[in-house]
Amino acid sequence: MPGADPRVSPVAAIAQAPVANLERGTFLTRPGGIGRALLGGGPEEVPERYAAANPWRMLPLPVPALLVHGKEDETVTIEQSRDYCAANVAAGGRSELVVPLDTGHRVQIDPRSRAWAAVTDGIDALLAEATRAPDPV
Repeated sequence: MPGADPRVSPVAAIAQAPVANLERGTFLTRPGGIGRALLGGGPEEVPERYAAANPWRMLPLPVPALLVHGKEDETVTIEQSRDYCAANVAAGGRSELVVPLDTGHRVQIDPRSRAWAAVTDGIDALLAEATRAPDPV
C-alpha cells in the first residue's frame, strides 16, 4: 500500500522498458488506455492515484536506478526512459540508462539474450555498491 511503512528498504531500482510516466502517451491516458485501466480513471479523475503510482511524480528516487530499454521498443518508447533518467538526475537522483541495440519491448527479460546480461550486470554492480563498506573517516 502506498504510504505504508515498508518492511524492506530497497537499495536500488531496476526497470525494464518501464512506463516511467503514467500520464504520458495517448495509449496510457485515452479512454480504454492501460493507464486508465490500471488506476481506475485518468489523471484528471483520480489525481491522488497518479500521485501515489506514477514513477515520474516520485523524483528524485532515494536509491540508484538502472533502466534497461530496447532501442527498437515500439510498445513503450525509449524516450520514456531517457526523459525519466534525465529528470531523476536533474532532481538530484542517480540513474543509468542501458540501451541494448536492436531490441524491442520484451527482449531484456529473456535470459538467453544479450540484453538480459545488461540487467544482471547492472544488478551485480548496484548490489556491490550497496553492500560496500563505507570508507573509514
